[in-house]
Amino acid sequence: MTRNGGISIVMAMAAVAALECFFHWLAGQPSCTPLRAVLLCEDAGGRRFFAGMIDTVVPAVVLGLANGWVASPRWSSAKMHVNVVLIAMFVVAMLPFYGALSGAGYLDSVWGLRPEKEWHLSGYVFPFFSALLPAFWGSTTTYLGRRRLELERQQRAKR
Repeated sequence: MTRNGGISIVMAMAAVAALECFFHWLAGQPSCTPLRAVLLCEDAGGRRFFAGMIDTVVPAVVLGLANGWVASPRWSSAKMHVNVVLIAMFVVAMLPFYGALSGAGYLDSVWGLRPEKEWHLSGYVFPFFSALLPAFWGSTTTYLGRRRLELERQQRAKR
């Protein structure tokens, strides 16, 4: 049974969203204060490194790898790169859900977003690019790697 590549990407997005929402819900529970403490610990520059990695970079890399794997035999690189932008937009669109699940002040302390006041599109520029670049890396690496494996397999079959 073959499935459309777009459906595979949507299924990967649903799985990543479910895992991320569960993690943020768990971090928001009063019984998991050690997890929240690690998530919100500051580095030497005063930034919340682990929260940013979990919110944007890790989902973007996972979805980028899935995108490159699905795209390689089916799509052109242009369509794959359009999907990279859509993946980054999806990852950023999940941020308000993380804030709701993790508790009050999470988005403000990690990303500087204050949902109780006003939502500004400019507040999402940095999270967008922090998701776009890892998604691009994951997609391109997997796309080119799988193409190379297929070419090598075809060359071996000709011998």
